[in-house]
Amino acid sequence: MEIGNVEMDETNNNITLIVGYPASGKTMFSKSFEDIGYHRLNRDDIGGKLDDLVDHLERLYKEKGINKFVMDNTYAQSNQRKTVIEWAKAHNFEIDCKWINLDIGDALYNAAKRMIDNYGKLLMPDEIKRSKDKSIYPPVVIYKIKKNFMLRIFLILRNLKGGMLFIDDIWKFTDVGF
Repeated sequence: MEIGNVEMDETNNNITLIVGYPASGKTMFSKSFEDIGYHRLNRDDIGGKLDDLVDHLERLYKEKGINKFVMDNTYAQSNQRKTVIEWAKAHNFEIDCKWINLDIGDALYNAAKRMIDNYGKLLMPDEIKRSKDKSIYPPVVIYKIKKNFMLRIFLILRNLKGGMLFIDDIWKFTDVGF
């Protein structure tokens, strides 16, 4: 089965993390994985913390035999991915990452459009907090996430100069760009 330019082996256990800015199209892209039999896990839909998703992985794998997962969360920092990666290693899962390389301006536009579509206006920061809508982000949050991603990319490039490349140990990293 092929997604983008990546051939997926249907016999192996696999977790694919869809990573990118808020409102970059992660959920839309993850639908293509669902179409070929992957089970989608997203904290916004399930609730709780990112670490709680591992409990869902465990239950679905052991109780239902599901062995292909797509997880579309921002994952801006490596510590946010750590528990999923550790679980994948412990259960002999391949894990890879698809980076949605959308321009920050486009992500901001999408976030504003989502807000207007859902609420009929651009919300003020206090209104966003009161809404408790996990799909709505003020611009300052998106820029903060951009800073985290850019720091990670800087560290990867710095390690490359030294002849080493570590991306959370076992990632296959693919830029899917829009």
